[in-house]
Order: sequence, then structure tokens, then C-alpha cells
Amino acid sequence: MEDKMQHDSVGAESKEDWEARREMEALFAQEEGLSKKISSREIVWANVISATPEGVWVDIGEKREGFIPASDFTFSAPKKNLKSPDLSKKQHKGPKDSAASLAIEMPKSGEKIAVLYAGKRSDGTTLLSHRKAKMELSWEGVAKSFREHSRVSGKVVSGIKGGFLVDISGVTAFLPTSLADFRPVFNAETLLNKTIECYIIDLNESDKRVVVSRKAILEEQAAQRRAKIFSEIEAGQVRFGRISKTAVEGLTIDIGGFKGLIRPEDIAWGETSTPLYKRGDKLRVKVVSKILPETDPNKPEGAVYFGIKQLLPNPAELLRKKYPTGAIVIGTVISIDSSGAAFKVISSQVKGDRQKPVAEKVKKGSPVVAFCPASQMDEEAPKVGDEVGALVSGVDAKTFRLLVSIKRYNEKQERARVAQYLKAPSPLTLGDILSTEE
Repeated sequence: MEDKMQHDSVGAESKEDWEARREMEALFAQEEGLSKKISSREIVWANVISATPEGVWVDIGEKREGFIPASDFTFSAPKKNLKSPDLSKKQHKGPKDSAASLAIEMPKSGEKIAVLYAGKRSDGTTLLSHRKAKMELSWEGVAKSFREHSRVSGKVVSGIKGGFLVDISGVTAFLPTSLADFRPVFNAETLLNKTIECYIIDLNESDKRVVVSRKAILEEQAAQRRAKIFSEIEAGQVRFGRISKTAVEGLTIDIGGFKGLIRPEDIAWGETSTPLYKRGDKLRVKVVSKILPETDPNKPEGAVYFGIKQLLPNPAELLRKKYPTGAIVIGTVISIDSSGAAFKVISSQVKGDRQKPVAEKVKKGSPVVAFCPASQMDEEAPKVGDEVGALVSGVDAKTFRLLVSIKRYNEKQERARVAQYLKAPSPLTLGDILSTEE
């Protein structure tokens, strides 16, 4: 029994020694690998041992330390309340015009930082560079974003002739004024010290040159907004928009970034001799129709047509209600030719509560014009200035004029006179008079 316990104790001690030895070997291998990577000028992540005003000491394995100069941890800090330069004018570089001052931010003990071999110091210790390591890592990320056409985020640090300088994780990129917004930006104040999203459109690693476009991001976002609005639009909806363009083919209206067309026939009821709307006007419109991309090959992005008049009363319908077929109108002739006579309506007869004709004067405002075709006039045509009566036969939906018949009105008047005559008592005869005397 004692032999077995003694054997188990020896086995346990051997297992602990083996695990400790294995951990030590792994640590040595790790330190040796770290040292080899540094010698091979690869980027490694080293633990900070201490920081001094002169620089930072890090552990590079195999009981060795590496040194990073303090200058590697300096960065440009923008000055406060500094007026941004105007890119439309030439920029003169100089110490007084510098938009930034130097600041330093040293890492703390125990922190891991990226380092790259930079040579040997005079005392034989390894010289490392944190700035170069960060730059290499940043270039790897920038190159990957360029290959994958993915967005990058950067800070606009200064304005220069022709554009802006953007810091993308330590890599300086150029943003041309023409690609800074939908329209060229010439005032640096609009973007200076702001974090923006861009696409990398050109990259040259040998020259360390990067060109970015913020406009591409804005166009992509605008396209997404347009697609969203287009998916939500349905015929019959009422929307608010702003006129962005006027042309012969109609009005282009902007609905939250989505642009549709108001055709001339949907602007107003009837023809207009002068433009009713101008660029920049805000108004309500109704969705008249929507064309899906798959239904019209000529419109791959689809289209939406809006209308203004659809939200306004139809004058023809109003006239039909006020002047139904068969109503009597009285007016003054204002013009006459071979096609017929036009007159301005001054009064009309409508049925009252007891269904009796009641005279009603036309209210002041837009005059109601009636037109009588030549075929509906008597042989003796009226003259300009004559007062005439007519029967309503309909409404011209294009000109919004009443269509009337003077001939039918006169015939109706004649029938009324005959009927009145027939209702009157018959005249006395000679026999009736003699019989009365007797």
C-alpha cells in the first residue's frame, strides 16, 4: 500500500514538472519567434516595459529589450479657434500658418503595441519604430479596402490647393474638391476636422499615394434613399415636394431625394399662357402613376408621374353641377364668327326649394363664358352686345365653356307662350253677348 502511494506521488510530481517544462519551452519558443520576426523586419506586438521622456522600452523576447524614440508617439493636434483656410485662394505654407501643434501620447506599462525593426543604437540595443509599424498596418488595411471596394473612415486634417488631406488610420489620402460633395467644395471650413466616409478610387503603394471620394458615398446613400422612397410610393398618394427643374416636358419635382415628373397636362385644369410654377416652389402633389423597372425597358430605374391639378376641383365638374343640362342662362354676346357666338353669362335660372325657376345673378370673379355653335342659332344671328338667352346642353372639358343652344331656348319660349295662350279663357262670341242681355 505504501509502495503504491509513493509511486502515485512520484507520478504526480513528474506530471507537474513535465507541464512546467512544457510551458517554459513554449515561452522560449515564443520569445525566440518574436526575436526572429523582429530580425526579419516583420511587424510584431511587444509588451511595454516602461516609458521615459526619451522613449519607450519594450520586451522583444529572449530577455532582450528594444527601444522606441519618443518622437514616434507625437501627433498633430489642431489648434482651437483657428480660422479654416479658403481653398479658392492660394495657400502659403509657413510656420505661422500651421493649422496644428505637436502633442505626445506615450503608451502605458503592460500595454501591447506594434513595432518594427529600425536598426541598432550606439549601445547595441535594438532600435524599433512604432510609427513605421502603424503605417505598415494602415497600408495593409487601406490596400485591402481598395481591393474589396469597401468604405474607409478618415478625418479631414487640412485643406490644400485643389482639395483636402484626409488621415485614414495614419495614411494620408487626397480628397479632390470635385469629389468632396455633390458639388465642388471650395471652403475648407465645411469639412475641416470632420470624420467622413470615403471610397478609395486610386492607390499607388510605391508612391504612397491615395485618392479618395466622398461623393461616391453620398451618391450611394442618395440611391438607397431613392430606392426606399420609390418602393413606398403608390398611385393615389399625396406627397410634398420641391420643384427642381422646369422644362417643356413638364416640371421635375424632388420628393426627399427622389425625382419624378409632372407632365404639362397634369399641372392645371385647362391651358395656361404663363408658367404657374418656378424652380424652388414647394407644393403638394398626387401620385398619378408609377412605372416599375421591369415593365418598361426604356426606364430601367422606373418612373413616377405626379399631378397638381388632381388635388384641385375640376372646373368642368363644378360647371356641370351649377349649370345642369337644360338650365337657362342669360348673357351678353362678346364675340361672334362663322363657328358660333360666345357670350358672358350674367344670370341663370335654377330650380328653387319648390322646384320653380329662380333667377340667380352670376357672382363676381372669373366670368362664365357660354358658346353657342352656329347650328344652334336662329337665322337672324345676334350681334356683339346683344343680350341673349340659351339652354345649356353641356360643358367643354378643355375650354371650360358652357355649350348652349339659342335655338332651343327660343323654341322653348315659343312653346311656353303657346301653352299660356291655350290656358287663357276663350273670347266671348256675339251669341254669348246677346244671351246675356236677354
